[in-house]
Amino acid sequence: MVFAAQTNRAFFQHGGPVEGRLDQLHDELELREQDLPEEAEWVEARRRAESVFGLTGLSELRSAVNVAELAQKLRDKVQAAREEANLLVPRLAEYYQALGIVEPAASRLQTARTALALLESMTGGDAKEVVRALAKASLMPTPQAIGASVSQAKAVGAALGESRLQVICGTLHLSDSRREAVDVLLSTLKDALLRDELALPLAPVLLASERKAVSLLAPKAAERPAPAPTKAAAQGSRHKVVAEGSRSGLSGAAISAVLQEIAQASQGKGRRLSVSWTVEEEKE
Repeated sequence: MVFAAQTNRAFFQHGGPVEGRLDQLHDELELREQDLPEEAEWVEARRRAESVFGLTGLSELRSAVNVAELAQKLRDKVQAAREEANLLVPRLAEYYQALGIVEPAASRLQTARTALALLESMTGGDAKEVVRALAKASLMPTPQAIGASVSQAKAVGAALGESRLQVICGTLHLSDSRREAVDVLLSTLKDALLRDELALPLAPVLLASERKAVSLLAPKAAERPAPAPTKAAAQGSRHKVVAEGSRSGLSGAAISAVLQEIAQASQGKGRRLSVSWTVEEEKE
């Protein structure tokens, strides 16, 4: 034990670092010499490990055991977050392109790219290289912002669904009395897409934007024909009508909007749906 501490060696078992104890020195333990990061790198890596990955209670002592343990904890965090962070960048970029957002130097998308670059830099390498990569990486705008991007990548990526973008983009062509409401919707959404997750969670804004888009794309109540009383209602059925309507001439995003409206109206215990439809195409 003394020899290990004096020569910067750490115990490993099954490929991972373990704490060496006199009463638990099993035959399968391996003692490996460790190349340690500089003291300044160690201090900065510990600070960033807490800010970015939420790792707390890390020892201040720069030793082979502590470096190996921190590196393994960081590898676990990287492995858990890397795939979702890799998916987040193109999904954000798709929204920027579809909504005509000109990316400034600092933006949610740029933060996502920086977070992904950090995770990529910490993939592979020995303990010293993993710790040093964290200590030396550019973490603009702040380590906390990078941490929020990493930890929320899965939730934000799921909220950035393709069908949701189609519904929202369906409002871009509207030029009648709904145009003012569309401009407000798009302005609010673009602001959220530019701001970091740490400053403004994106998922609630996306949900509200989609709901607003659905209401804007659906024909106004005055434009809808009054539905005839249903047979079930006329006969005093045990079910009551809670929502009904009809649409015609729908295409593109308007179809998705109506489907969303039907899905929302159909939610609830004991509710059922009756459907009829006609699909038309232009004659050649």
